[in-house]
Formats: sequence, structure tokens, C-alpha cells
Amino acid sequence: MTVAPGSRLGPYDILAELGHGGMGVVYMARDPRLDRQVAIKVLPPDLTRDDAAKGRFLQEAKAASALDHPNICTIHEINETEDGQLYLVMARYQGETLKDRIERGPLAKKDAVDIATQVGQGLSKAHAAGIVHRDIKPANLYMWDKGPAISDFGLVDIPEGLDLTLNGRPLGPALFLPYEMLTDPANADPGPADVYSLAKTLWVLCTDQRWPPQESSRQITLHSQ
Repeated sequence: MTVAPGSRLGPYDILAELGHGGMGVVYMARDPRLDRQVAIKVLPPDLTRDDAAKGRFLQEAKAASALDHPNICTIHEINETEDGQLYLVMARYQGETLKDRIERGPLAKKDAVDIATQVGQGLSKAHAAGIVHRDIKPANLYMWDKGPAISDFGLVDIPEGLDLTLNGRPLGPALFLPYEMLTDPANADPGPADVYSLAKTLWVLCTDQRWPPQESSRQITLHSQ
């Protein structure tokens, strides 16, 4: 089925596309039953046809939906259309991503530490339940009136492509991954990797720099081998 503004997905009215990534497209939608706006993540069609990806999506989404914490995005529903299209219904947060916020300049140190502390509390709650994120970065942190909320919790795997170009220019998610996730992701412990990614996010918040100079050369070497 085609998902576009003006169409329906299950009982939801699709209003607009909010963004897209490796694990799906996110739409703003309206739930007419409760008269509220929600965000819907739709699994890409090519992954829907992959039984392993489909199973992982359902298993991890169900686990993440059990998390109840003010710094973790709330999951309302997991469902599937008649033609097999999987989708996840989440709370619609009014605000912006932390990535959008820091593009306007660095935060005050106190504000940066406060954000990192709240995100850390959300991570601690999830890790205690055996759920890891694997892709903590400013683009996955939503800022709203109650503080930062982690999105895509438990729904991502090792970031696809790592966003490193052939000439080694570091771009995007790889900036927030530790050495072991870049060199040996199959054997890396994603829990400590989440903590590293949060620390790197805090560094970016405080410095208004995307990466330290010494790291770019290390990532060039890794990608070219």
C-alpha cells in the first residue's frame, strides 16, 4: 500500500512525513478515535519481506513498549496492515531534535549536563530491562517541554553504512560509535557503547564541534582497510 499525506494507515489519518532512516519512514498522523496526533514509523517494504528483520522489529518494539520513563518515547501500538506492512505508533512530541537545537550553537554547560543526565537515566532504565539502543546521537533525542526523550529505543541495529565516505570523511552516526563498534560490531557490547555514545553527545553539546581532530584520522584508517 502507498503511505502518503491524505491516506490512511489502519485507523490513522496520515498528515505529513516527518523523516526517514535505515529502519523506516516516520509520519505525523491523527488517531480519530482519541482525537490526538501520533507519530507512526513504517518499516521499509524491503525489510517487511525479510522474516528475520520483521521478527526483530516486532520483538524489540514489544520490549521497548514496556519501558515507562519520561525520557523514553512512548510506544502506543504495533500493528500490521492486511498486505503485511508493519508499523509502530508512538507519542507525537512537539519540539525538535537535539541535532536541530545544536545546529544553532553550543548549549550552556549546565543545560548540556542536565540533558545528558536525563538521557542517562532513560538508558539506565532500558539497560536494566535488557534493552539497548545502539544508535544514541542528537538526531535520536527529542527535546520537548518535559526534557529530552530517546526515540527508536530498541528498534535499531548496528547503524547501516555508518555514514563514512570512501575518502574517510566522518559523517553522521559513526561519530558517536566507539572503536569496538566500528572494528568488530558482532562482538561489541552495545550497552557500554550506548554510554560512550551519550558521552560523545555531551562533548558535542558543550563544544559545538562534530568530532575531535584526532578521531577523524582514526576513522579514515578504519574505513580504508
